[in-house]
Parts: sequence; C-alpha cells; structure tokens
Amino acid sequence: MSKTVGEKAQRILDWAARHDVKLSASAHASILDGFGSKSNGEDKFDALFGLIKMIEVVDARRPEATEPQRETVAVEGWILGR
Repeated sequence: MSKTVGEKAQRILDWAARHDVKLSASAHASILDGFGSKSNGEDKFDALFGLIKMIEVVDARRPEATEPQRETVAVEGWILGR
C-alpha cells in the first residue's frame, strides 16, 4: 500500500469511527487496498462515498450544502436531494 493510499484509507476509517459506522471485512479491505486495480474499483469507491454522504444526510451531520452547478446535476444527479 502506498503512503498516499494509506493516508486516504485512514481518513475514511477515521470518518467511519467518528460516525459509528461498522464496516464489513470486505469494505475495510477495499479501503486499505485503494479499491483494487481492477476496472470496477472506481465504481466501488463511488458507491462507498455515495453511501457516506447518505449517512451524513440521515444523521444530519453533513456540512452545509452548496448550490449545485447545473451541469453537475444534469450529469451526475444529487443524492437524496443534496
């Protein structure tokens, strides 16, 4: 694991601990592995971060949202109405 992946992985693990999120063994391994070298690694990463943002919305711990850019909304959409 590279130093950069290690630092980023630790930030994700720290977030999970602060928010009382219990990670599965496979999610934990994926985080430590930087989501792997396969082509679907980016999809796994995106799915995890989508879930993180949903958890923050439900827990009302998400930082204040900013107004979305029109092109971003048209292409990506927004989770749970921001």
